[in-house]
Amino acid sequence: MAGGISSDSSKGAAIGALSGGLFSAAAMTGGVGAEGANSLTRYAAHAGGGCVSSAAGGGSCGQGAPSEVFGKYTNNWIGDTWKVKPGEFNAYQATATLVAGGEGSVIAGGKFANGAETAAFGYLFNQLGPRFQKPGQLCGSEMSGAGGGGGAGAAKGSGRLPGPATDKAGNQIDRIIVGSKGNAMIEPVGGSTVAAGRGGVDTHTLYPNGSNYQRLNP
Repeated sequence: MAGGISSDSSKGAAIGALSGGLFSAAAMTGGVGAEGANSLTRYAAHAGGGCVSSAAGGGSCGQGAPSEVFGKYTNNWIGDTWKVKPGEFNAYQATATLVAGGEGSVIAGGKFANGAETAAFGYLFNQLGPRFQKPGQLCGSEMSGAGGGGGAGAAKGSGRLPGPATDKAGNQIDRIIVGSKGNAMIEPVGGSTVAAGRGGVDTHTLYPNGSNYQRLNP
């Protein structure tokens, strides 16, 4: 794959933008939380993104697709095992994801470097995507279940707020969590969303210090 990350050429920039759009869209498919992240629909979307991204850079679709699937699986497995939250950088997770992508390309008859680069795009725009989310913007993807962001009633948001927004007390809003019945909750900047109650049926948003901000108890 041509250097979509490092290249200074207009082609490299275009490939980088295309890859960003593809993998960002892939992150919104298959539902929310761990179930959505590990769904066949999500993997298929990532495979398609890897295929198109690799082909656009002069590589092979047949090599780009397995590279991204291998990288995605590794990223998910380490994230679930080590409890790495979306937006957090973990050096072991990043390295393993790129190595898995490279091995996927080699197995498919391609070059290790090409597969690693395809997996890098997926990692950048999915695992690290929330890291670059500005306060006041909705972030609907990768809301996980217990311990990670959204209980059984949480669903993805959509759209954006018009710049930094605050509640009546002046707390800056990071994102809006919407329940299956249309109930909306605010997650403040620096806070988190967790499953609570017996069996994780409730959803609580927390202040940065871990105290309750809002609760949704269906």
